[in-house]
Amino acid sequence: MRLWIEKGIEPGSARRASLAHLLARGTVAFLWIYHGLVPKLLYPESGELRLLREYGMFPGYEGSVIQVVGVLEIVLGLLILFFWRSRRLVLASIVPAAVLTAGGIATDPGILKGPFNAVSLTVPIVVLAVVASLLDRDLPSGRSRRVSTDG
Repeated sequence: MRLWIEKGIEPGSARRASLAHLLARGTVAFLWIYHGLVPKLLYPESGELRLLREYGMFPGYEGSVIQVVGVLEIVLGLLILFFWRSRRLVLASIVPAAVLTAGGIATDPGILKGPFNAVSLTVPIVVLAVVASLLDRDLPSGRSRRVSTDG
């Protein structure tokens, strides 16, 4: 009701914005957690490890690097969920997405040929992060607002 009174945002619109925010932010978090867990921790042989080995990156430490990156991606996804109202955090998730994509393309431009490639993953992360950030501005909140009693 506060949003309706203070900003003219009707309750139905606020509910739809909240749902869109939930879906956008939840999807960004899911993508980070999934890509940290599945291709890096559970099945690194599926391509991530191969890329590092083929291009001589971190010789002898490829497996450890993949595990560290996987854990960091999972932590990022969990932070995005835990700090639900942090616009900076969800927007900051664009940076590692861009860096990892650029790194993957630099080491193997052929990855762009695949149906589900780095670009087709990064673009949704970027767009959904921006959407979640934009929607976060006027969401309903259980927080009470201090009302001034000064006349």
